[in-house]
Amino acid sequence: MIPGFFLETGITVYLCVRCGRRVRGGSPTSRSTRRSTLQRASGVGCFRVLREEDAWQRPARRSDSKTTQLMAVFLFFGGSEAHPRAWDRCRACLEAGGHTSRVIDWVQAPWEAGWPMAIGHLAREIGVVRDAVLVGHSMAGLFLSLLGEKIKARREIYLAALVPHPGRTMYDRLFEGEEIFPPEWTALYQELMATPDHPLTRRKVEEFLFHDGPGDPYAGFWRPFPLPLDLFYDVDFPLMALAPRPRHYIVCSEDRTVCPQWQRKAALELREASRAAAFPLPFTELATGHSPHVTRPQELAALLEALA
Repeated sequence: MIPGFFLETGITVYLCVRCGRRVRGGSPTSRSTRRSTLQRASGVGCFRVLREEDAWQRPARRSDSKTTQLMAVFLFFGGSEAHPRAWDRCRACLEAGGHTSRVIDWVQAPWEAGWPMAIGHLAREIGVVRDAVLVGHSMAGLFLSLLGEKIKARREIYLAALVPHPGRTMYDRLFEGEEIFPPEWTALYQELMATPDHPLTRRKVEEFLFHDGPGDPYAGFWRPFPLPLDLFYDVDFPLMALAPRPRHYIVCSEDRTVCPQWQRKAALELREASRAAAFPLPFTELATGHSPHVTRPQELAALLEALA
């Protein structure tokens, strides 16, 4: 949770994920009070309700004389071409607030031996983690729910992520005309994988994946995907791939690799399939490109705290 979140019985806390302002007030049983407080506070609509059940159902894990807050254990699963260190700045923001985090390099799992073997490998690597919050970015969203079920995660957060559709493969969905990826990115992807060291590759990667960030993200955070796409796109997900569990989707509204409109659609389908209404909204939007953990780490960290 956000540092300084007061766990006061019967108090709803509204948090601005942009500026960090908090507004407290209203009984959790009073819908009209909650709504009027939110309307007065939000102005530009940037406030989110910190889930009311957290305020009195879950025990605090750290407290001092001024604040009481819940600590979370975040497990990050990056995109297929992202180096694990791409999460370093986002993790630093979270850990400054007392949370713990790990990046799991899922690409190293034995996917060629089959998904059950790979998911088991990842579960063993994670070990026993109570109430883990899984964060899956991009392609990692495809297996996040299966892993969440395997380790009994507390909740799953999907960041500009692909989402499984039980009974259909990713190839099925693409061939049936789902507009998941912009045509420009689809045409470019195979070229990028074939020539990862070409100067044009560098420029295109920055244009599509890191266009809204400063510095030199290509050198520090990108690596070519070493596995065949068939291992992930030709998988027929089981009907129970989305067992009931709190899930939330973060839409990156300026994404150039996974269509933002498809992300919104996937978020609605994810909530319906999950059969769990843990959040007031099925998704939250960030005005970023595909890699906010690189380009907007502080803003993403604040949102993850609010959702954890």
